Order: sequence, then C-alpha cells, then structure tokens
Amino acid sequence: MSAEVSVDKTFFVQAGLFIASYGVLRGLVFGPYKQLLKARDERSSLLKAAAAKQKEEAAQLKEKYEAFMRSERKKTQGWTDEERKKISEEEKQIVQLARHTSNVKLKEMRTKLAQEGADVRKALAPKMAEYASLLASRIMGRKVVVGARVAQDREEATLS
Repeated sequence: MSAEVSVDKTFFVQAGLFIASYGVLRGLVFGPYKQLLKARDERSSLLKAAAAKQKEEAAQLKEKYEAFMRSERKKTQGWTDEERKKISEEEKQIVQLARHTSNVKLKEMRTKLAQEGADVRKALAPKMAEYASLLASRIMGRKVVVGARVAQDREEATLS
C-alpha cells in the first residue's frame, strides 16, 4: 500500500483559514496577552525594586535604632552607676553618723557608770570593814573583827 499525498484546494483553504485565524488571534488574544505579561513583568520589577529599597531603608532604620539603644543603654548604665555611687556615699555617711552617735552615747554611759561605781565605792567604804567581818565570820563560823583601825582610817580619809 502506498500512500499518495495529493495537494488539493482544501489544503490551501485550510492554510488560509489558519493564517487568518492566527492573524485574528494574534491581534485579539496573543498581542494583548503578551502586553499583559510585559506589564506584569514591569510591575513585578518595580515592586521588587521598591521592596529592595524598603529592605535597605529598614536595615538603615534598624541600625539607627540599635545605635540609639546602645547609646541609651550607656546613658542608663552611667546614670545607674552614678546613683549607686551616691547611695553608697550616703550609706557611708549614715553609718558614720550612727557609729559616732553610738560612740558618744557609749562614752557617756561609761563615764556615768564609772561615776556611779565611784559613788557606790565611796558610800560603801565606811562599811567595808563591817562587811568584811561579817563575811569572814560566816565563812569561819566564829566572830571575826577585821581591822577596826583600818575602817576608821578610811572613814577619816573619805570625810577629808
């Protein structure tokens, strides 16, 4: 079987219809579609360029913000250190004042106690021999007289 290919007028009609259809489709569909794709590509590239610009601006703003925050942290740290120093100095002054006050009161108390002790000793000096005799008598179990003359001498010394 051999196949014969013959070209008749229907071939030319189909070719004409194809070319006419292509021309109409090119003008009505393909052309506007290509323009639409081109416009979309242009908008996409514009949007990409705008996005890149905004990213760059965002990076710059971020850097500015971070620099500002570093600066503020340093200021805050400096202020905090300064306040801690002031508080420490004030604390030292308060402690020194408290120590001074307590030392003054302690000195006054010691002086008062020493004076009271001296007054008590002075008041008890004439009776010392009597108390010594009483104590010695109780310890030894018999009556003991301790230095009546010593007691008189002390009594005379306190009176003069």
